[in-house]
Amino acid sequence: MINLPQTARVNRPLAKERFYQGVNGATKLKELFTRDVERIRWGWKLSPKTVNFTAGGEVPEVEIFETTLSARAVDERIVRAIDVAVKVTVLHVFTTARGVEAWFGYRLPDEKTRRYYHRAWRFATDFDLDLSANSADALCVSILRQLSENRFEAKGDDTLKTALEKDARRIAKEKQLAALKRKFKSERQMNRKYEIGRQIKELEKGLS
Repeated sequence: MINLPQTARVNRPLAKERFYQGVNGATKLKELFTRDVERIRWGWKLSPKTVNFTAGGEVPEVEIFETTLSARAVDERIVRAIDVAVKVTVLHVFTTARGVEAWFGYRLPDEKTRRYYHRAWRFATDFDLDLSANSADALCVSILRQLSENRFEAKGDDTLKTALEKDARRIAKEKQLAALKRKFKSERQMNRKYEIGRQIKELEKGLS
């Protein structure tokens, strides 16, 4: 499913316990991991020593974890618990009861939590994530763009930080647009409704 040089292969099992022991809410996390997670493997290590790219200015390397779930879909709490425990940049590839899901999270220095991007494939043979890049930063931008199905706004020369800042602005606009549309539906005054409609068109134009 993942086509990478064997020099990048790790294929090491990871104990589920390391991701919930000693953390806040450990009991609930343990129940979640016990119920949903069959096994976790550190599948690949993408670094200048294992693949043909350079370390990024913001990300030195990217790990790929391969997780098999008994559940039909990925619970974001599992992804977050793993990322908090390992403290490295991880592309998560989950095999679920319904197919394959890839998840990738990143946060800017001034953000408290990661923003996650994910995408699903019905069959493992359909998995088409392109993992080629000339640096770890460029790989992260490429993964984010693919998982957001090209909604991630990044130009070829954008740094990872710039690309994430652009996407944060896009997300904020989408939330504002959704709020305005709800307001438009409930507004009774025609002049106010007209003004909200104009704002909606302006936002939609900026997002297109």
